[in-house]
Amino acid sequence: MSPCSRTSPCRTFAGAISKTAARGEINCIDADGAGSVTITKSITIDCGGTLGSILASSGAAGIVVNGAGAIVTIRNIAIQGGGSGSRGVQFLDGAALHVENVAIRGFGSGPAVGIDFTPSNPATLFVTDSFVTDNASGTGGAGINIAPMNGASAVANILNTKLHYNRSGITAATANGAVSAIVRGTSIASSLADGILATAGNTVSLTIDTSAIINNTGSAINAMTAKVRIGNSLIAGNGVDITSVPGSVESFKNNEIAGNRAANGPRFDPVPDGPLN
Repeated sequence: MSPCSRTSPCRTFAGAISKTAARGEINCIDADGAGSVTITKSITIDCGGTLGSILASSGAAGIVVNGAGAIVTIRNIAIQGGGSGSRGVQFLDGAALHVENVAIRGFGSGPAVGIDFTPSNPATLFVTDSFVTDNASGTGGAGINIAPMNGASAVANILNTKLHYNRSGITAATANGAVSAIVRGTSIASSLADGILATAGNTVSLTIDTSAIINNTGSAINAMTAKVRIGNSLIAGNGVDITSVPGSVESFKNNEIAGNRAANGPRFDPVPDGPLN
């Protein structure tokens, strides 16, 4: 059995993780696919300097995180669904997930999701400088889904990321927990449904800043029963600009809302720093 050393490396992430201590790091040394992996402890996977990748097809998930208190970082890797995988990264339990410079694409089984963040305990998601694209299959699918379970809370920070051609760009919902998310410097484009879909009452709160929500088939932002704040952002070319009944959407600073195929009337006061509803 390989010792996973530099001179005798492991063939797969699953093999390497069994030989890596908690809070250790797994590095890629060549461009070969390293296989799907389940992570149950704090660890970093970093394929910087190579073209490390995972292919997760036939209903599988690329990376599953399921470890109480685990802090996991996924960096510099491509996760490909091959049109039949279900999830790029699936987070079930842990303290925090960091996704940095990761490309997740091509998941198409069921409600396909690029990053499915459904913690059973309070947890935080960080997505930075990443590409989540072409995960467009199935009602409920999304580029990023934030939906804590069992009354847990979830905090999400999505920065400088591209969410293109997914079913919805971002979905946020909770039955009896809470979601608080900040989206900044991010492009959400060409979704087959809504750009952002936020549900489940006042326990879901999203703040969007310096972002572009463009050319989505449904609403740019569908707040339903959630609370959404938006500033310094572009909303253009969508089927509907903003849907906010009975939820609320508030504008701060300057937003550009133009060229959408339908508008919801007086809720779209172009005056900055005032409520939209």
